[in-house]
Amino acid sequence: MTAVPDLWPVDAPAPPCESSFANRVVIVLGSRRSGSTWLAQLLLSHPDMAGMEPNQDRFGAFHPRETMIFGSLWDVWTNAHGSDGIGIATYLGRAGAAAALRRFCDREFADARDHFKPDATWITEKTPSNSELLPMISVVYPDAWYIHLYRDGRDVARSLAGAPMGPDEVGEAAGEWAKRLEQDRQYRHLVSRYRAIRYEDLLADPVEKTLDFFRWIGLEVTPEVVAAVEERAPRQVARYGQKDAVGSGKWRQLGPHDRARIFNAAADWLAELGYLDSEPGA
Repeated sequence: MTAVPDLWPVDAPAPPCESSFANRVVIVLGSRRSGSTWLAQLLLSHPDMAGMEPNQDRFGAFHPRETMIFGSLWDVWTNAHGSDGIGIATYLGRAGAAAALRRFCDREFADARDHFKPDATWITEKTPSNSELLPMISVVYPDAWYIHLYRDGRDVARSLAGAPMGPDEVGEAAGEWAKRLEQDRQYRHLVSRYRAIRYEDLLADPVEKTLDFFRWIGLEVTPEVVAAVEERAPRQVARYGQKDAVGSGKWRQLGPHDRARIFNAAADWLAELGYLDSEPGA
């Protein structure tokens, strides 16, 4: 059984103000090391989709760039919604704050679009903190399309604990994964356009899954688009020096103590999402 709905209706409320990106923003959700960077890069295959392209170093490795835009604006949002009347955003009112934040974000997205792909009319935004900021994002971008990518938490914990920016202990990493899923469950009712996909399913058929997303949001799928997705799909991003092959199930390389720590931190979610089904070594 999966606790994450696959598809929600396409109708959505209007943006809080006039917007050049009305109905043309994709927000990628997911925990760190869930594959969301790769998903965002697949979406950028479309000629009409712009966003933060990865940086390629002199060794050929691709490193993600993230806007961090919504996290940077969280203090403004909470200031506008506080009860103490302190702070300049208080005087905007809630609707005024949403409109002001939308105008600011649209301007920044337009600047990114003009830098990376000037002819595009859509934006993909991916930052790992997006899931926890949905109470704000859903009001500023009620017309956006939200795609949640989730992955086996055991693989996430193993990868995150081995990454330079993650917790060193796999149990703590698994707890972070579980927390992101809890936030998704708590907040996803706030958005009207929502789709979820397993990383493992995306990995099995990245081209067709990406084309499905394009069809869902109404972007044209041409032979040129298919070729562009096929070209990007094998590109490895955010590896942070790891040399092993991309894939799922690498949690099996962990010892029994690490597996137990992950299980203690995230067993409920692993079971609910079906990751413990038919897994004698879980």
